[in-house]
Amino acid sequence: MNRRWFKLAFTVAAAVLLPSCGADKRLISIDVEPENVIFEGVGAAVQFKATGHYIHPPISQDITDQVQWSIDVKYLATITSGGLATATSVCGNGNAIATVYSHPGDPPSGTVVTGSAHIAGIDDGTPTCQ
Repeated sequence: MNRRWFKLAFTVAAAVLLPSCGADKRLISIDVEPENVIFEGVGAAVQFKATGHYIHPPISQDITDQVQWSIDVKYLATITSGGLATATSVCGNGNAIATVYSHPGDPPSGTVVTGSAHIAGIDDGTPTCQ
């Protein structure tokens, strides 16, 4: 009988004291693909994909529709909430950026995680763009 109580007490203590991996799912980085995009003309489009890398448990998954997309050079291209970028110029270079909170269910408890991919217009750096 003592063995049964010991096992029960140990199980309860472990459940209370040990952290749960499922509850601590946390985003640690984002990869954005394709990595280097060169827009060859106005209206050229590319679909970006964001892959999130988590700990607790260590997994990677597509989070393209969960991130906020932006481009840091507004005159070069536009980007939709789903990651579709469309060139508005062939001059300039910058980044397509994916941003999300590390704890999406409780943003204040986490940090902002970003990933980016370089983008450029085909005439960037040429006399056409000066």
